[in-house]
Amino acid sequence: MSFQSTSNNISLDGSVLKASCLQDDGSTYTDSSIDLNDYIGIINGDFNATFELNLYVVNNNGSLGFNQPTIEINSNTSVVPSSFSIKGGILSGLAYGIDGHLHTTTINLDNWLGNKDGKFKYCGTNWSATATNVMVYNDQGVAVVLKADLTKEDGTVNQGVVYSLDNPFINYRGSFATRS
Repeated sequence: MSFQSTSNNISLDGSVLKASCLQDDGSTYTDSSIDLNDYIGIINGDFNATFELNLYVVNNNGSLGFNQPTIEINSNTSVVPSSFSIKGGILSGLAYGIDGHLHTTTINLDNWLGNKDGKFKYCGTNWSATATNVMVYNDQGVAVVLKADLTKEDGTVNQGVVYSLDNPFINYRGSFATRS
């Protein structure tokens, strides 16, 4: 649960976040602390990010803890799966940034996916040039799926080819990206 809405006497002492946190019984508060140095660092000598602590610091029955944000694009805490759309090779959607706000983001899947004889191929290019009936959807919260009819090398069409976008593509700070 959000630490800010279930805690009082919140303070920062150096890198240590302190608060009196409400326990699950709804009436007892417990003093708790968490050292943010264990979770927040400097990247390339720069710490200029603004982020929403309520996304990352949680009250777990009266004890402050850190909620590791997910980068998976099939997670409701990372993106809004119902916002996904595709036009040509461009995947669009809404993704949560580290600031806790939703950001409109796009990625050109043509730069990463190809068509190899009627099948999607990662590290290929321009799959959309040989695709029809293209759609993207969330498969029951398990995977974000790209589906299309792809033309094979012999000119025939392989219908209903599906490709899970979850493995190669992620939400990186509110923007679609590829895993490195």
